Amino acid sequence: MNSQGAFTTFISGLLNPATLQGALLLGAVIFAVAWGVTRAIRALGRAASNDGSRLTVDRTSVTFLQQFAQVMVWLIAIAFFAHAVPQLRSLGTALLAGVSIASVVIGLAAQSTLSNFIAGISLLLYRPFRVQDRIQVNAPTGVETGVVEAVTLGYTVLRTLDRRRVVVPNALIANQVTVNLTHTSKRVLISVPFTVPLDQLESARELLLQVAAAHPHCESVIDCPVTALSWDTARLALRVWCREAILTTSLEWALIEQGQQALEGAGLKLLSAGPR
Repeated sequence: MNSQGAFTTFISGLLNPATLQGALLLGAVIFAVAWGVTRAIRALGRAASNDGSRLTVDRTSVTFLQQFAQVMVWLIAIAFFAHAVPQLRSLGTALLAGVSIASVVIGLAAQSTLSNFIAGISLLLYRPFRVQDRIQVNAPTGVETGVVEAVTLGYTVLRTLDRRRVVVPNALIANQVTVNLTHTSKRVLISVPFTVPLDQLESARELLLQVAAAHPHCESVIDCPVTALSWDTARLALRVWCREAILTTSLEWALIEQGQQALEGAGLKLLSAGPR
């Protein structure tokens, strides 16, 4: 065989997916195309999420659909490669009888993953919250309040006020009561109890009201009524509107500390403060 014939044979082999070199070349081309398409999808997703001034998009939907599209691109690429290579087609036909058993095994092993995926779709459709919403969820550490950073195929990611990253499975968050603090009134009523001597009741009440009114997180002061009395003590409830639900704990602590300092600075006595 002359050189021209050998070259023709080589080229024919490269273009024939039935040969090893043809299958490798086809696989490389399909991989390059799929990789380029997924990069384009990621770029479009970032552009749509970051350019909110010109595009009216839901960042929650963009993130979820971006990941879903990337998974589908790779699945289509693998399916196309398997269909284009004759040896893989015949192998797939031979293994068809075992697919049902494998699917059952994989389905049982991936129940939680599939449930998270289905729950992610329901979150996308019903939209109880979106990216950048502040929500409250139940976690093993108790009630967690945070801002939604992302809703992925399997998990919802929250960022709390103290910069912790809380990752909640979609199936869990879809099946519990979730409080969306962004789409409700931001202010929250809090009541901080103080116990003072009975003969210092009025002076202590006036100082506590002044302390609350001066705090930047306090939107308005309601009152400071007496909630319990004994022969020598009075229990007061300092009630104020906190500007945001996420600030309630810090405001309560600040009122307790600043209330104690104000009372002691005025020569008054604080017997106790905060819930017992």
